Amino acid sequence: MLSVLLPGRSNNRRIDCNRRGLSCIRMNKYNQHSVNDKVQMPEPIRNSELIAECCAKCDRTIGRSEWYYPVEEGDWCRDCHDDQYHKCPYSDCNNELSRRPKGKTRCPTCGRDIHVVNTNSKFQSGILTKEQREQINTETANHLIIPLENLTIVDCCEQLKCAGEFLRRQSNCLIEGSLRSVPSEEFLQQQNWASQIKRLEVDLDVSDRPHIVAARRENFIEVVNQCATLDRMIDCLEWVARQPRFQDCNVFRCHPTTSSAKSNGQEAGDNDLMLALAQTDQIMSRFEVSDVASEWSDGNGKERKDLKSLGVNISDFSMAYTGDLFLVVSRDFAAYIERGSPWTDGEIQRRGRTSWRRIDATGVDYKPIQEKELLQTQTRIMEVTVHKNVEEETNI
Repeated sequence: MLSVLLPGRSNNRRIDCNRRGLSCIRMNKYNQHSVNDKVQMPEPIRNSELIAECCAKCDRTIGRSEWYYPVEEGDWCRDCHDDQYHKCPYSDCNNELSRRPKGKTRCPTCGRDIHVVNTNSKFQSGILTKEQREQINTETANHLIIPLENLTIVDCCEQLKCAGEFLRRQSNCLIEGSLRSVPSEEFLQQQNWASQIKRLEVDLDVSDRPHIVAARRENFIEVVNQCATLDRMIDCLEWVARQPRFQDCNVFRCHPTTSSAKSNGQEAGDNDLMLALAQTDQIMSRFEVSDVASEWSDGNGKERKDLKSLGVNISDFSMAYTGDLFLVVSRDFAAYIERGSPWTDGEIQRRGRTSWRRIDATGVDYKPIQEKELLQTQTRIMEVTVHKNVEEETNI
């Protein structure tokens, strides 16, 4: 560390130079730093390490892919940095604000709207322009839980568990407050009991809401459906964390509650869960996750849709992607898949237990994961493989 006295200034002010930046810091009588006279703010860094760092000020864990700021005392998380450095987010203004805004306000210099979204991981600050706020709204519009990226498998799983517990608790508050206030026999005798339940909303706008929960209010039935899929995702991540084959991978991207939105605007090649090598971000495994509750039918064609999302073209059994492919389903739907269905599509038939077949013995096979811990849950994982022109399978 190199300390340089500023000419013509009192000796209680200095410039501290280090390899990460240059800042002008004033020392007060309590030997604490004040940043009001900074020459240059430290440049933010996105944490790319698998081992999470800790904020030197609040001791909070700085997770992978989060922004942090290197200052003299150590690495500060973005929130602590925003507490000290609060500027107008518009680049053509960049005026110093008197204090960190707690909500929507206006810049006293340029008069434009300033928004605060402390939960966003996209931008280097939680103090945003109107355009940045709209961008976040667009990206999270269809999400009960926002997509997660560039996390360790364990960290991703823990965040989803925390969100799931929060949704369970808030749903229970709704049940305790709205449904149990009226005796069940009296409520069920009402002619419109079903439409009333269908329109109940869960209040998610509370102080301890996990930052990955994007919605402020959500339909009760939708929360139930999404949490069922979330259970499948958590079981899948716990299984992945136990497998040595994935020990060099992290979570490249995870969509906990967005299956219905993927066909409408998400990028090609996206999947519910994608694992990549930690050092290179090369996609190694893809998972499609669902919670179909039927053991006897697939009325919505979920199996074929998920195969298509995994890059399997059933018409010619070509593969769009390399790497391992998996379907993560409910125990009920796994029984349907393993039993096989009688319908045909041209030359394509699904026969026997767990396989699609065509006349030339090209087909898709499912290999159910038989791990003891997984079988104790309601989730089943099936590895998908594609075979082409296998000579010994021509007579099927």
